[in-house]
Amino acid sequence: MNSAVRVAGLGAVGVAVAVGVYALLFPMPWHQSGGVAKAAASADRPTSSNSITLGDQELNTVKVEVVGTREFGVSRDAVGKIAFNDDATVPVFPPYQGRITQLYAKPGQDVTKGQILFEIDSPDLVAAESSLITAVGNLQQAKGQLDLTTR
Repeated sequence: MNSAVRVAGLGAVGVAVAVGVYALLFPMPWHQSGGVAKAAASADRPTSSNSITLGDQELNTVKVEVVGTREFGVSRDAVGKIAFNDDATVPVFPPYQGRITQLYAKPGQDVTKGQILFEIDSPDLVAAESSLITAVGNLQQAKGQLDLTTR
């Protein structure tokens, strides 16, 4: 355990013991009203410079617990970002843009030249295929008309 945590824990125990001794030396009358502990106001009790009187509002903010051992976790805050190791990554630029539908290689996995990495569903490729099919259909129709005119 860290020495700073031990010192903080011992300091907390010391404060708790001091509060307990103070409560024994200077007892205050307590009673329960509506589930909230309140100090009984006593006009005949003399006040001294070593005691305080808590009103209802202040007393509601005080929490009393049994003294015990607690673990203080050590935490540290840091600013940064999580990123891939740029020295171990290679950018891939496919000839078509689109959405990846099937992934064959996982991040960090070794791959070889020519290995299929992924399949892409590309709207540009679908449009190009559609245009090619239309062009082939137009070519066949034109060839058919040319054959008819040359006979």
